[in-house]
This record gives sequence, structure tokens and C-alpha cells, in this order.
Amino acid sequence: MILGSAREVKHYGFQRDDEEHRLLAAASPHLRNVIVAMLETACRPGEVLSLQWADVNLLQRDIVIRAEKAKTRRDRLVPISQRLLGVLEMRRCDPAGQQFPPDAFVFGDALGRQIRSVRRTGKPHAQPRASTIGTSRICATRPRAVTSRRACPCPPSASCSDIRA
Repeated sequence: MILGSAREVKHYGFQRDDEEHRLLAAASPHLRNVIVAMLETACRPGEVLSLQWADVNLLQRDIVIRAEKAKTRRDRLVPISQRLLGVLEMRRCDPAGQQFPPDAFVFGDALGRQIRSVRRTGKPHAQPRASTIGTSRICATRPRAVTSRRACPCPPSASCSDIRA
């Protein structure tokens, strides 16, 4: 399994250093979690939104992106960073405090049902502001994440913050 290949990367992304911060600040809490997952894994929106708990291994700190859910139709093993681990741990339980079952969607609604579009996450009024910040769009998170992942010396079971600390 591989993280990705160079031919998948388009070269558009954040034009300014503060655009990631501005995008996250404008997003609803649920959309912010989706964006963090996209930034930390270099996954596409559809791959993040179709992620189920059965594909997440918090102990080994990795996620399997299944071929049937990936644009490239190839399985990928993606490491879980410290930042993403925090998001996943917060999303692990339903409103009653019970852990979601393996077939529940990680970035689904409060009951673990799938949300199919980032346009339908969070409050309707938050999405237009968060989807476009200056020249950035949510889809611009992937090229930046792919680039930072390639530069990262981390083994699959570690996070960048563990190695740089």
C-alpha cells in the first residue's frame, strides 16, 4: 500500500501561509474536523466522508482507505498524526457516550450516518465562508497535505510532532 503518487498531484493550493488558519476559523466544528482530516491524510473529501470506524486503527495509528472508496481504486494505508488522533478521539463516541460501531461513518452525523458532501456539513451559513477563503478552496488542502507528507520523515506508525519534538 502506498500513500500516493506524483501523478495524482495538481499544483494549486494555499497562496498565503495564513489561509489554512483562516479556512479552519471560518468552518463549522464538523467541517473543521473534515478539513483537518484532509490536511493530515492528503485524502480527498469523498474519501474522508466515506471513512468508517472499521478502517481506523487508533492503536496502530493508521487508516485504510479502501480501493472501492478511492478515486485511484487502490488501497492506501495512511498514518494518523497527533493532530488527527485528537479529532478521531473526540468523534469516537455518539451523543450518549457510546463508541460508534465499526460500520458507522467517522465524519458522519451525530448518529454515525454518512454525510455525502462537505457542503452539507455543519451549519448552512458557515459553509460558503469556509469553502472559499481568498484564493483557497477546501479542495486546495490535498496538494498541501501531499507535499507535507512527502517531506515528512515519519514512519507510518509515528507522527511528525513525535519526531520533531
